[in-house]
Amino acid sequence: MDKVVTRIPRLATIFAVSVATTAMAYRGAWPTLAEAFWLVASASAIYGALSCSSRAIRVVCGGFYLLLLISLRLPTPLRSIGLDFYTFYNGAHHLFDMHESPYLAPGATAFPFPTFHLAYLLSVAGRITQESTFLYFVGLQAFLLGVCLILSYRLTNEEFPGHARTCSSRLLQAGLLFQPAVLNGIGLGNSPVVAGVALMWAVWFWRRGASRWSMHSSAICVNLAWMIKPQLLMATAFFLSCWLLKWRNNTLPRAARIGRLIIPWAIGLMVISLPMGFPGSVLAYRDFPKIAFIWHTRIVESSTNNFAPASIIAKAMARLWHLRVSETLPILAIGIAIFTLLWNILSLASDRVDTLRAFLPWLLASLLWTSLVWDMYLSLVLAGHLIIVGVLSEDRGPRINFPRLLFCVGVGLTTVVSSFAYTLGILLLYFCCQELRSQEICQEG
Repeated sequence: MDKVVTRIPRLATIFAVSVATTAMAYRGAWPTLAEAFWLVASASAIYGALSCSSRAIRVVCGGFYLLLLISLRLPTPLRSIGLDFYTFYNGAHHLFDMHESPYLAPGATAFPFPTFHLAYLLSVAGRITQESTFLYFVGLQAFLLGVCLILSYRLTNEEFPGHARTCSSRLLQAGLLFQPAVLNGIGLGNSPVVAGVALMWAVWFWRRGASRWSMHSSAICVNLAWMIKPQLLMATAFFLSCWLLKWRNNTLPRAARIGRLIIPWAIGLMVISLPMGFPGSVLAYRDFPKIAFIWHTRIVESSTNNFAPASIIAKAMARLWHLRVSETLPILAIGIAIFTLLWNILSLASDRVDTLRAFLPWLLASLLWTSLVWDMYLSLVLAGHLIIVGVLSEDRGPRINFPRLLFCVGVGLTTVVSSFAYTLGILLLYFCCQELRSQEICQEG
């Protein structure tokens, strides 16, 4: 059984690389020379910072990676600066000032709570202009990224005894915050950074909290994370699955106890949000499912930079067999979601479910199971990237390390905005997490 569990990520990696390479060759969609440089430079720097036996060389590689990313210009075009945030601002105006559905604002698609509420709060109840409120939102995200970095330092240092508190690991973790996809989300004024940091707080309360209230805090943060970006429902499912798998145990692990609290807190948060902007808030919950379905289908059909596997496959089927995207997309999205969920549940087939390695596949799967994945959604799994650095830093050495190789190449590929390359990158990162989890299961056996 252990051999089967170990082989699955490796076989999946071979299959994904083969398919992506064939697709790029068929379409002639190879990365440009500039993209190839960023890919090779990023992957090499990360691998050197994690693998070299010399501490000085590791620090140089980590510093080079950080400087490499800082030297990049903001990838967001000037005409698009703040564009997404303005949909939140206008949606909040409809919800709180006009007491009607926020989706009457063009382009508004966020979950009814709490994105519109945050925009309204930052605007001081609509008294500040869109442009000024956007700048406050950028400042808030910069502050949250700093908090996320501090939490990751403390978490990895305390969770992984073999993780030396070296400068190279910290430089890598800092560099991961400056990835082009993360900066693009900030430039557009979208909210994946807020959701990603909320999830980092949830992990912190789960792993480092000592009181009963820390589990409630974790459940609240998990709910806020998926409400800001519903893609994180897959990460939320980790805690729910732990609860369902372990509810008969006399002593529940902390992850299961958090899972037991998630649904009550989700209901509570939505109920609390109803009086805010009533009756617009009720209309928002009524309209959201339809808005989300229409928006996802429209974007898949029209956008060339949607990196969701279901989207890429649906468009490929439309080109090859003239099948309508709107007809194949729901089936593909549901099929991929079920397959990913089953694989994640298989990874929990162990007595030890209350570990970070058990959580990582569920978090990275957040970028795989839906039909809509922008490049900036990489911010949703920042906690996973920062934790993986700590895991991989435990086992240094010059030899080839498969999960380390997957992580380095995966992060490098996510700097490339070719649809096949970027999607391959998030797949490799997911396989890396499954490989790390399978190693944990084998060590336990």
